[in-house]
Amino acid sequence: MGKKKKKAEEALKEKRVETTKELSCVLTPEEYAERADAMADKAHELGALEGQKKSVADDYKGRISSAEAEMYRLSNIVKNKSEFRDVKCVEVYDYKEGEYRLERLDTCEVVSRRPLRNDEKHEQLTLVDNAADKAPESEPEPVDA
Repeated sequence: MGKKKKKAEEALKEKRVETTKELSCVLTPEEYAERADAMADKAHELGALEGQKKSVADDYKGRISSAEAEMYRLSNIVKNKSEFRDVKCVEVYDYKEGEYRLERLDTCEVVSRRPLRNDEKHEQLTLVDNAADKAPESEPEPVDA
């Protein structure tokens, strides 16, 4: 047989193609130690990331709650077409009429009124007693010049 025929017969027996495939390989002790260290590092990193995630989530939860509270506050103002503000007022204890009044100084509107309580009526007596103590008992006599 000739060389050509022999090569032809071998070609029919097998075909070889060099390639690379991912296959399972047993680790050496050094490789095993490297992978164990890498895994421990990643476990630590994962724990830190989970903690950061919780912290950020808590921060956003607080921000969302704050925004919701402000939205509800504003929606009540819009719905009622009014809001509460600090307004200068005067409290009037009217002993003659026997009533207490709360009056706005900006509009002079009486905001509320009610009968005087007993303790408030006693204040009137204290005021009268104090005024009597401070008043002179008699008028000074004129001095003849």
